[in-house]
Amino acid sequence: MRKKIVPAYIATVLAIILLFAAMSSIEPLIESNAYIPGFVDILLKAAEGSFLHRIFWFFGDMTEAYFFKSIFAAAGLIIFAVIADSLERKGRPFMGVPALGGSGMFWPVIATAVIGLIITNIVYFEAGAWTPTFAPFVSTAPTLVLLFGRSPKKIVTSGVLAGFLTYPVSNWLFMNVANPLGIPGFCGVALGMGIVTIICIELCRIIPWMNEKDPVKETKEPNKEEAGPMEGSKLFYTRMLADPGEPVFWGSPLATVGLYSGAIIGWLLNPNSINYASDRFPVFLFGTLLTAATALFVWYPKYLKSGFAFTFICAVTTGSVLNTYSIPMVTLILTVIVSAAVMPALVHFLLEKIKITQRWHPCPIALICLGLVSGVWSMIIMHVPFLMG
Repeated sequence: MRKKIVPAYIATVLAIILLFAAMSSIEPLIESNAYIPGFVDILLKAAEGSFLHRIFWFFGDMTEAYFFKSIFAAAGLIIFAVIADSLERKGRPFMGVPALGGSGMFWPVIATAVIGLIITNIVYFEAGAWTPTFAPFVSTAPTLVLLFGRSPKKIVTSGVLAGFLTYPVSNWLFMNVANPLGIPGFCGVALGMGIVTIICIELCRIIPWMNEKDPVKETKEPNKEEAGPMEGSKLFYTRMLADPGEPVFWGSPLATVGLYSGAIIGWLLNPNSINYASDRFPVFLFGTLLTAATALFVWYPKYLKSGFAFTFICAVTTGSVLNTYSIPMVTLILTVIVSAAVMPALVHFLLEKIKITQRWHPCPIALICLGLVSGVWSMIIMHVPFLMG
């Protein structure tokens, strides 16, 4: 069954290796570039009250699910997502993949997520330290509006609940669980986002107006004549672009093009402006993209059978590890394999075998699995000497 995508997988892996080699060779030439503010500069000046740097921080939050923290990546993500939405409204979704599964909820999701992000940045921003102000943007806010509807009062309610409730739990688990254990901070944040999303779903079930039926809104059907069968290399390349858009719920290949183009432009302008000034952006990109490709190769039969598999979460799992530890290549490859094989299996098991999970959106289940798998694998890395190099 996987034979059809072997050429596509090999070509993609070779392209990822070439990208890594190119970025690694360019890196020494751009290390002194500082055409835009670096991460540390943004953090410190935002703490001093600089409005411009608070704006950098705010838009950077939109790309924290990818560990980019980059205003350029955010600009690319948003601009290209808007273009994708415009194409979709005309019945011509880019690569045949409509945003948000063709629900027509792009703007309600954006509005809700931005409301939650504004509230969190105003109420909870802590001067001089990184904290997960991004949390409502990629978890609670979009989940609630997708589950309960797009009316203005539902958008505002979802945004307010997400903005006030997501951060405190996520930050507490980050500070009091992940940090003391030495595991990626994102493990604690992901668990917090998953837990709060479930709590908010249950709260919304008892809020009267959140359960009112929304008026049906017509959406233009995709051009069926242009849409060929989605399998083989076409499916592989499409999901390779669509998967990175899933952490912000959009799932748009065009948004992914904008995201990565903006991230690389930001890196060229100032290598310290992205990936928390880690100096590991090329290897980070290599590891996460390799994970995405490998996960699609492993779970290709699931896509053919069910139409979807939770492969998008795999790259985030690898990213959380690479963002925390400087590990040798052998550990990176093992991390890719663990992320690609284990993450979707655990999410699908919980969703298909444990009935109560069907009461909620898959998002919080995926987040909880992300926190657990990343945390357990990180503990193994820390306690097996050769894995740390």
